[in-house]
Amino acid sequence: METLVLHVSGQGLREAVKILKGGGVLVYPTETAYGIGCDATNRKAVKKVYCVKKRSPKKPLSVIFGSLENAKKYVNLDKTGARLVKAFMPGPLTLVARPKKRLAGSPKNEIAFRIPSGLFARSLAKEFGRPVTATSANISGEKPVYAFKDAFNLFNGKVNAIIDAGSLPRRRVSTVFNLASMEIARKGAVSESKIKRLLQNRA
Repeated sequence: METLVLHVSGQGLREAVKILKGGGVLVYPTETAYGIGCDATNRKAVKKVYCVKKRSPKKPLSVIFGSLENAKKYVNLDKTGARLVKAFMPGPLTLVARPKKRLAGSPKNEIAFRIPSGLFARSLAKEFGRPVTATSANISGEKPVYAFKDAFNLFNGKVNAIIDAGSLPRRRVSTVFNLASMEIARKGAVSESKIKRLLQNRA
């Protein structure tokens, strides 16, 4: 497979959206690390992501949306979820919620999503108009990738395109909060104390 190198630009964004619409897979920058993206409603594309990442298909994939309006087409948000979205999104908080529509790579009873603060990632999801997978661009179980050269070395010839955003600042991964259990499933950039403080202040 020939891998295109695209840049963080209007042209790069248009090409990336075209690849997603065609069922392709790409590596793109988020506000934390590089991620692997495809159309999360396309089972064949999602299968490719599992393959290139060497990830067990039993492990679900999180997704990003470009806006809350778009997320509401696929996710059931209760009052608590809406407050968390308002407080921490766009940003590095992933919420596990009940789905309105089941996505490939997600269990039938939940969907893990966020609205990223990274401009390219959010613009990509917004222009595409559907959920985009947001799993880390690494081999499953290994460390996240923050540099374009590392992403290129790992995935050249395995994905349709890689977005060159250079070296990203090393930030923590997104915090994952489960709305059903009301617990943090993975610690990350949004602290547990901030979430607890928000939930305690129910005014």
